[in-house]
Amino acid sequence: MVSFTPLFGIIVLIIAAYVAFKLIKSIVKIAVVFLLVLVGAYLLFGGMPPLSMPSLGGDSVSVPEDSRVKDIIVAAKDIAWGIEILAAEHDSDGTLLIAVANTGQFEISGIQVWVNGEEVAVTNSPPGALEKGETAILDTNYMARGQATIKVVAGQAEDEITVTV
Repeated sequence: MVSFTPLFGIIVLIIAAYVAFKLIKSIVKIAVVFLLVLVGAYLLFGGMPPLSMPSLGGDSVSVPEDSRVKDIIVAAKDIAWGIEILAAEHDSDGTLLIAVANTGQFEISGIQVWVNGEEVAVTNSPPGALEKGETAILDTNYMARGQATIKVVAGQAEDEITVTV
């Protein structure tokens, strides 16, 4: 009579080897992904992240002031919401006119103007939102002449120039 015990043992050994191979393959994949995350963090932040347990509060997520990540975030924001000051001149009444354009991808509204650090009233805000690519002339109550730093803010978008008016 033929004994199946050695054949059964070989089949169990083959199944165990197959499962062990799959397990080792998964562990190697996880280690490679972990190393790629560390290298990516090094390239983005300029240093290795701490491997301690992160806190569950908001303190664990911060962007360093001098990092390339901050530059990337600012560039993305400028693409989405952008305003550009095209020109600034006085009109015949002596008030300051500012030409602005929406250079972002989204509409902007709630335009505010500062001249030399002081907020000035906009007497003719554009009706509704300024759509992508639209321009507007802002009439302000600013009367002084000379060199001025003009800052225009509309929600997330802002632009600043220094001109002689």
